[in-house]
Amino acid sequence: MRKMTEPQMKSLLFQKLLVEAQEFVNKNIVLRDQIIRLVRDEPYSVAQIARILGTNRQTIQKIANRLVAEKLCSYTENYYHKTSRLLRLTGRGGKYLLGKADGFDTLTKQLTYEISVESLGTVIDVLETMNG
Repeated sequence: MRKMTEPQMKSLLFQKLLVEAQEFVNKNIVLRDQIIRLVRDEPYSVAQIARILGTNRQTIQKIANRLVAEKLCSYTENYYHKTSRLLRLTGRGGKYLLGKADGFDTLTKQLTYEISVESLGTVIDVLETMNG
């Protein structure tokens, strides 16, 4: 069996990273965390969240319902609209958000020392190309 060259190894690892990133995005985890961060400071209706995040209301509604079921968020009355409740962060959601921030900070620090600026530029260029 032939030994892989360093560029081949990096290419393979980068491809694996892209596949994992795509799976991550496909599971709506990014969108879910954006919603949690958005309602951290003040409650918003599902329609408002959809407009802010630039996605459809139905997707946000499904994720919001899951967040409520997991007790990370809750619905509260909207005094300006009879049928459109507001989504707000719960104490449990706040703890979840703190845990995510700690993990994100750790990952950021690790990547800061392990990946060069040129490599990050390449990753961004490839992702922008893929997104059209």
